[in-house]
This record gives sequence, structure tokens and C-alpha cells, in this order.
Amino acid sequence: MQSFLNALQTSLESSRLSYFMIHSDFAWPICECLHFLGLTLLIGTVGLFDLRLLGLAKGLSPRAMHRLIGWGVLGFLINVITVTMFFVAIPYQYIYNGAF
Repeated sequence: MQSFLNALQTSLESSRLSYFMIHSDFAWPICECLHFLGLTLLIGTVGLFDLRLLGLAKGLSPRAMHRLIGWGVLGFLINVITVTMFFVAIPYQYIYNGAF
């Protein structure tokens, strides 16, 4: 398993995306802002659904709640993309963080 993780780290660190993320002045901050925006969309949507299930947001119609699903999915997709970019940029920080 360790040799696979070492090969994965080497492969990711030698990619163009990793080089771009590390050496660009604006890529990392923009990804951080997008990641926060994605989290806000996702948690906000899920939070409203939870409040409705708890009976605290009875005034929200099911139709209005259904329209929010797209925003939650958009937030999730933004987070998947930005997390992938973070992982490719600095794989050793995430690979060896106790998960394996």
C-alpha cells in the first residue's frame, strides 16, 4: 500500500495542475473562495431542508424547497472540483494525514 501511495504522490506532484496550483499567485485563493461558496450553497440548502423537517420552517413550500436542490448540487460539484484541485496540488498533505 505504501508503494502505491508514494507512486500516487509522485504522479500527482508532477502534473501540470499541481504546478499551476503551486506556482500561480491567484489559483489557490480563488479555489479557496469557490470552496467556501460551494460549502455555503450545500450547507445552506441542507440546513433549510432540515429546518423544514424539524417543523421550524413551515412557511417554505415544497415547491420552493425543490427549487433549491439545484443550488445544493451546484455547491457539491464546486466542492468536488476544488477539493480535487487541492489534493492534486499538495497530495502529501492529504495522503499521509492519518487516513492510511
